[in-house]
Amino acid sequence: MAAEVNIVEAYGHASIDKKIEIILDNFSGFTQIIASYESYLKIQIRVEREYNRRQRSAGIEELGVKVQTSGCSSPTERIGIENVEIEKAIKAGNYEEALKGADDVEKHRYEFATLENMRDDYEVVSGQVYVLQGEELELFKRYLARQDSLVDIADKIGVQYDSAKQRMKRYRRRVKEQSVNLLESKYKYV
Repeated sequence: MAAEVNIVEAYGHASIDKKIEIILDNFSGFTQIIASYESYLKIQIRVEREYNRRQRSAGIEELGVKVQTSGCSSPTERIGIENVEIEKAIKAGNYEEALKGADDVEKHRYEFATLENMRDDYEVVSGQVYVLQGEELELFKRYLARQDSLVDIADKIGVQYDSAKQRMKRYRRRVKEQSVNLLESKYKYV
């Protein structure tokens, strides 16, 4: 059985066409996916730091050296401070500082870069939805946001299900074509 790849990893390795497909398939919750993975990444970095700190302390104690534990006396306080430090470093784009003491620095750096690209690409794709106008735009936005199903759309516009499905495919294709051109231009420099 093959290991399941998370969406950030899949996105990072995807072609531009596939990146757009991932965005459109997850459109209504895409920004939440990014935010959730960023939260996970911060926790993972903190946990790695804590583990490495414990390992170093255990090694020093084995040598018979007294370990000074002054500073933050509360583990909760230390965790809170570390979370704030990681958050500030990430917001400032200082990934070296954010990743200091973590294990898999290169992997995490790649994940941060992928998350930035995901956020930028989502902005580009969501802007291209506006190549559609009027009723097309409203129907497609409601479809992307999962406010209306294909059945609902077919009922609203008085067509058969297959006809509504073909319209949404056509709208999606137009948005994708516009997005591909812009993202190809962007990825020449990334």
